[in-house]
Amino acid sequence: MAATDYVDLTGRQSEILKLVREMGYVSIDQLADHFSLSQQTVRRDIIFLNEQRLVQRHHGGAALLPGKDRLAYPNRKGQNSEAKEAIGKMIAAQIPNGASLFY
Repeated sequence: MAATDYVDLTGRQSEILKLVREMGYVSIDQLADHFSLSQQTVRRDIIFLNEQRLVQRHHGGAALLPGKDRLAYPNRKGQNSEAKEAIGKMIAAQIPNGASLFY
């Protein structure tokens, strides 16, 4: 289960969490502009999400928790691409021509 399964988040809090996961860090100014809200309202949402251990609160914004890779798949996909390509080539070299693989 995801961490959000245990917490009753508002739609806006869920969207803030999604933005933090996609961007890694989001400032209070960015969120206030995005939602057309006051900075204080955004700050309260960030404080709540921090208390639920879903984001890490920073002066001026919110970020991913340290040691937690919560980036969306499109953002993770490009990470370590050289190493992934090297692994793929190494494995492909061990598969004989004309062989079929299945799982």
